[in-house]
Amino acid sequence: QSGLSPQQLADVVVCIGPGSYTGLRTGISLVTCWQRNLPGIRLWPVTRFQLVADTPQDAWVMLPALRQVAYVARLDAQHQVSQPQSVDATQWQPPDQVPVLAHPGVLTHCPPSLNAIALPQDVDPLAQAVALWRQGRLQPVQGQLEPLYI
Repeated sequence: QSGLSPQQLADVVVCIGPGSYTGLRTGISLVTCWQRNLPGIRLWPVTRFQLVADTPQDAWVMLPALRQVAYVARLDAQHQVSQPQSVDATQWQPPDQVPVLAHPGVLTHCPPSLNAIALPQDVDPLAQAVALWRQGRLQPVQGQLEPLYI
């Protein structure tokens, strides 16, 4: 869609999850193949947590998994991800006092005491990925690119 030929690619931002294992493996395999066969391509991994939450402060981000399970991770003010895990959304409490931003699909399972804030639904993941890359908040992959296993 960009009109670029494969030889013109220099930087590729790729989502590493969490999400469908097969989908993640397929996308990562494709960009890894490009990197190995087209000299000079750098891969910039980004997580779904970084793509859905546009916040200038530390926050916990909750994404739906299956049933009442949620993926949670902590984003710092620089949009770096730590402590990704799978939790029972009906019982999870953050270990520290930072806001909890939850996907609307998870909010129905969260206890009221969590005081979770709904993630905005108008965040464009592609625009967010490009913005994070341009702001220098992503780090190029060193070595093998792996899906985010939770």
